[in-house]
Amino acid sequence: MLALLIIALVAIVAIAGSGDGGESAKKDKPSADAPADKDTSTLTMSDVKMAADEDGEQPTTVFSPNDTFYCVGYLENAPDDTKITAVWIASDVKNIEPDSKIKQFSARGGSGLFRFNLSPVDSWPTGEYEVELYLNEAKEPTKALAFEVR
Repeated sequence: MLALLIIALVAIVAIAGSGDGGESAKKDKPSADAPADKDTSTLTMSDVKMAADEDGEQPTTVFSPNDTFYCVGYLENAPDDTKITAVWIASDVKNIEPDSKIKQFSARGGSGLFRFNLSPVDSWPTGEYEVELYLNEAKEPTKALAFEVR
């Protein structure tokens, strides 16, 4: 019985990593392909939060197994070609290797609202998760938000 549960959880993570809407789940960090001639020294993220809705009006750090995860925030002083990457991670989820990448999405845009979301294929296993946000060529996350599924 335990073996079937482990196989099911691995399948959920593998399927979630091959879903639509983003780059394939890779073990490497986002690539450094931002233009080098742009001044981004004042580029910032603000009011970044996890939420139960796409507009961020229902902030939360606790989700149910069938919920969609929403990460919303604002870019300030951002050139129109600013790259933001969201890396979704299963930090501490039973029967899944710690800190396993689930999915990675990237988008380009300028100042204003940004949002990323991740829906379960079937349901999320309970445990601790994280989303790391990278700006342009950053090697380390600009922001990281922890949340959990209960």
